[in-house]
Amino acid sequence: MDCGVRRDATASPQKAYPSLDQKLVSRLDAVFLSHAHEDHCAALPLLYRLGYRGVIYASIETLSLAPEMIQKWMNYIKDQKGILPYDEEDARLLRFSQLEPGISNINGIKVLAGRSGHTVGSLWFALGQEDAADWQLFYSGDMCLSSPLLAHDLPPPCQAAVIDSANADQTIDIQAQYIRLEGMIQDTWNNQGHLLMPVPASGRGSDLLLYCAQGFSHIPLWAEEKIHQRCLELLSQANWLRKDIPSAQVLASVHVVRTDAQREAAANQPAGIYLATDGMLTGKASQYYISRFSENARDTVLITGHAATGTPAQKLLEEEYRRSNKIRMNVSRLVIKVHLDTTDVLWLCDVLKTRNVMPFHAREETCAKLREQIAALPAIRA
Repeated sequence: MDCGVRRDATASPQKAYPSLDQKLVSRLDAVFLSHAHEDHCAALPLLYRLGYRGVIYASIETLSLAPEMIQKWMNYIKDQKGILPYDEEDARLLRFSQLEPGISNINGIKVLAGRSGHTVGSLWFALGQEDAADWQLFYSGDMCLSSPLLAHDLPPPCQAAVIDSANADQTIDIQAQYIRLEGMIQDTWNNQGHLLMPVPASGRGSDLLLYCAQGFSHIPLWAEEKIHQRCLELLSQANWLRKDIPSAQVLASVHVVRTDAQREAAANQPAGIYLATDGMLTGKASQYYISRFSENARDTVLITGHAATGTPAQKLLEEEYRRSNKIRMNVSRLVIKVHLDTTDVLWLCDVLKTRNVMPFHAREETCAKLREQIAALPAIRA
């Protein structure tokens, strides 16, 4: 189930990559990929370096994006003078096969795939034996039950579960978060400032692009071409979407940035909203806007997701770093929910009718506390 990397451990390869060896890999019958974010897919070539020659199963949307994300990770490590435990030849060995939502039989394993609500093409998986009625294991991948755009499917009861708990150290009121975002956007505009939101090209990037375009048509809005393109692609994927989303027409007023010259012209405007890749400020576009806006106290950069250790986003959040680098712009953080929080995980345990749960995507202390909360849940009724 997935084979990704820890971006905040790039200086320590033994911590950045999964603990795999040839003996373990030789026992694999199949690999299932929930979605194409780096922390779930960027170590897939390591499997092939260690001898795996089987297939990676995922949705067609995930398979179309995975090679690009793996290459992006490889380029990032090379730029950081880091160490890769595999090479380009290993990456070329990857074998992909499309998996549709619904039930499939793969190498004697009964597999149920459902939409996880995290990004287009993201799936959860339930596994069972071909001749058994019960499902044995549920794996959530990254999951979100409150996406404003993406639909999700509920899993069946399973004997055990591995559950995304990235937001399980808190309960996130998504409505309150968007109210806070609305105030931040309006305040920056009233002060004639620039609001920069570094976002991934898909997922949260599409959510925020549509939110700004729909709710703030009076404020100039610039978005990098990849963000705009992925959002248009998203709106055409009816099978993955909720029924109540806006049409693509709402994007008509967005200024699409395709070139360096257009980016410079956008930054020269007196005020507005800017969406640039990527979420941790490592992208060329977001780095450019930071260089232009960092000295202006009326301007703001808003970090809307995880900021891995050592990334520009994480550094900007540190007061000492801002002081020593004479950064006067406002730096704020507001987590837009794209994972399960504590309330979601506990509710999902009841849906799955299991207390046999392994949390992941959270710190050890968070997982330990969550396991205590799960154990304290009322007994499961038949």
